[in-house]
Amino acid sequence: MCRTKTEISRLIKQFYEELYTSRVHITYTPMPVKDECLPFLEDEVDAALKTMKGGRTPGHDRITIEMVKWGSRMLIPLITELFNQCLHSGKVPENMADSLTILLHKKGEPSELRNYRPISLLSVLYKLLTKVISKRVEGVLDAEQPREQAGFRKNYSTIDRLPAINELIERCSEYRIPLYIAFIDFEKAFDIVETNSLWNVLQEQGVEGQLITLLRGIYASVQSMFKVGETTIPVKICRGVRQGDTISPKLFTATLEHVFRKLSWNDFGLAVNGNLLTNLRFADDVVLLAKSAKNYKR
Repeated sequence: MCRTKTEISRLIKQFYEELYTSRVHITYTPMPVKDECLPFLEDEVDAALKTMKGGRTPGHDRITIEMVKWGSRMLIPLITELFNQCLHSGKVPENMADSLTILLHKKGEPSELRNYRPISLLSVLYKLLTKVISKRVEGVLDAEQPREQAGFRKNYSTIDRLPAINELIERCSEYRIPLYIAFIDFEKAFDIVETNSLWNVLQEQGVEGQLITLLRGIYASVQSMFKVGETTIPVKICRGVRQGDTISPKLFTATLEHVFRKLSWNDFGLAVNGNLLTNLRFADDVVLLAKSAKNYKR
């Protein structure tokens, strides 16, 4: 039980530094860049800005979305120039990618840190940059996603998967086909992604080298300032994709698809319309399908 602010700060720093510390050593070998990435355009930045919703709490720089939108006519050219400098150098200005994190109690014992949800507040300029990048890579990464993945994709809905599972259960019951379903919900799914492996994943799935370099530059120096009362606690982030960041869902599903491609599915699945259906995915929630419970023990 922590009794002082110093003890609380020490506990928070220890808990989250352990959570965000990389567990494995993975080498990233960039392929030679054949052509430079096209520079960001003012139209791209303007379009991304228009999709950002107002009324959100600002990040550590206290700049709100409304401020940028109100001054967009003068700011868009300057912001576009800044983003292209980032693209060219492969890094962002110091502290631009840092976040301010507050802890909200979810449920359970208030003295347990695991019962608090971290809410990360990112700077508007940072979110605008990653939204532009996300739009650039969206088509490439979506093309690599299988039909089983319904999360974070246009024209797909997690609701569509529920009737599919119900129908599968009914058909298997009708034809007396054994069916075993395992539901997997990853704990702290975004936080456990190894960013060192992420760059290989993006390269494998066709993302342009310059964009990967920029994302690596962002993640290389990022930290979060945990705010508890009037105290701020700096925590270095070395693992996980970022909460509240537009591009994070795409990075997560790309990584998950990479992992699933490496797995052996010989003992899983059922034939549906001539195709083997082994799993269904709803973003970070996964359903595994098998004809025997023994398959889940492998």
